[in-house]
Amino acid sequence: MLRKRLKALEDALLPDAQDPAGNYPPEQVERTRAYLVLAHSEFESFLERSCRRTALTARAKVSAGKPSQVAIAVASYYDSGAVPPPSSWTDATNTQRSQIALLERVVRCFDAYEETVTGNNGIKQSSLVKLLAPLGVDLGALAEARLLECDGFGEVRGNLAHGKAQQIIDPFSEKATVDRLEVFFADLDKHLAGLS
Repeated sequence: MLRKRLKALEDALLPDAQDPAGNYPPEQVERTRAYLVLAHSEFESFLERSCRRTALTARAKVSAGKPSQVAIAVASYYDSGAVPPPSSWTDATNTQRSQIALLERVVRCFDAYEETVTGNNGIKQSSLVKLLAPLGVDLGALAEARLLECDGFGEVRGNLAHGKAQQIIDPFSEKATVDRLEVFFADLDKHLAGLS
């Protein structure tokens, strides 16, 4: 899906041929700016869908009585209410009630994580950490070069979207950045799918 959306943007907004001198008419520069803003939006949406899918799969497993590593990770990030030990033998042996209470707490943790996904605004490292760490992703295993590229791309997008852009934009160098980030997000999606 991501490849299809990015290809549609490329076909609609980028020139067919590269100008060796880098001289593009103003309307092409504007189309390239639009391409960058929209490609960023596609990455952000793709990331959020991937995280949401992973969380929903883990949540369904918990509801079926099969907790996963993702569920444990989400609960460890979002559960702030420690439950006191049972106060009586009756409470301790009422496993159905205690299982329901535990399930309710885990569901609240997943609800809190969904709020994090819904409130996401970007693909910079700070956004990635908020979305990925609670799922149990080993952030140290992510390619640092791509993370830095996410930061740079997010910065460019922010400047373009908020009218602060002054840099020269070459459609083909920007497409190369988008292509590298596409591979990064596709790999991240595969990793997330394997977690749940």
